[in-house]
Amino acid sequence: MAGFALQKAEIHVCRITEKTKWIFISLQDEDGVTGYGEATLSGKEQQVCALFTRHARDYLQAGGATPEACFPHLNDLATAALASGLDQALWDLKAKRQQKPLYALIAENCSAEISVYANINRKTAGRTAQEFASNAVRALNDGHRAIKIAPFDEVNCHDANGQHFRQSVAAGLDRIACVRDAIGPDTRLMVDCHWRFDFAAAAELLQLTQKYQLYWLECPIPETAQNSAAINRLRTQANEQGVLLAGCEEYIRLESFQPYLQADCYDIYMPDAKYVGGIQEMLRVAAAVSDAGAVFSPHNPSGPICDAVSSHLCAAQQNAGMLEMQYDESPLFTALTDAPPKKIFNGVMALPTLPGHGVNLNDSQLKRYAIHADIQRI
Repeated sequence: MAGFALQKAEIHVCRITEKTKWIFISLQDEDGVTGYGEATLSGKEQQVCALFTRHARDYLQAGGATPEACFPHLNDLATAALASGLDQALWDLKAKRQQKPLYALIAENCSAEISVYANINRKTAGRTAQEFASNAVRALNDGHRAIKIAPFDEVNCHDANGQHFRQSVAAGLDRIACVRDAIGPDTRLMVDCHWRFDFAAAAELLQLTQKYQLYWLECPIPETAQNSAAINRLRTQANEQGVLLAGCEEYIRLESFQPYLQADCYDIYMPDAKYVGGIQEMLRVAAAVSDAGAVFSPHNPSGPICDAVSSHLCAAQQNAGMLEMQYDESPLFTALTDAPPKKIFNGVMALPTLPGHGVNLNDSQLKRYAIHADIQRI
């Protein structure tokens, strides 16, 4: 139990761009202190909101119980997103009540600075190689020293032997080449494949990208139990050419990560604070990743609240890798909050020392951009 009474929970779905919606959750206690969480889940906003309507009152009456107590069966992303968002809001509220930054509530001896990288994918609406390159340079000018792109939009592994597949791969390679040429050889370049390849095509892709000196290749093939051995073989091939393999961004609770950790699938594990099942669950995953000799590098291509929570989680982990940051997708990233714009210097960001995770939503802006809202009280 939280040790204080919760009285109100709210959910807002905000339209950010033509393709993007962010889902925010807030919890308010008897003293009017408010904590904020994020439950963004692209394409499943209605499901998350329906679950909120069904469960939020019970969550309030439970007085801030753990996600495990309120949601014992987290077996789908919509429920996990709701549970994670509620838990983020509760931790933010707890830290505010104690007048501590969130990372200080999570762990002792935390760093107030974290390493970050820029995901320029959603910034690049036109998808041309030149636009990718231009946005990569902008990110470098804004202090980043590592860039991630998702250049294979058109690739479909079900057509691996067709002409369209070869043309799609070639278009992706052009984007990678253009970005590498623009950012130079010393900037880290990561490529996200969004599970679009099969094993043979991914193995060939590693060969084709060797000259571009990737830092990591992310989610090359579908993550299934049947594919774990194949992923391990891809990791071996990648490591032999100096590339890391990254993945596991949509998994819920530690047990779902265990098969991949046991099979040594990845060098980089990317749990998402919106899906993993709460703050404590994220910490358990981070510890297991560290015990496996791999790197904890959270998936974080979403809104300002998840970004803030993920920042504090990285600060609480002594061996955390780089945190993903959605680069300049929309001015609403800042406009929806009362937080100043983030400042990145040489790939490092300093965290605020404000109570909580340091980002509060602006009520008037939230109402302006909300396309759906629900409030539950007790």
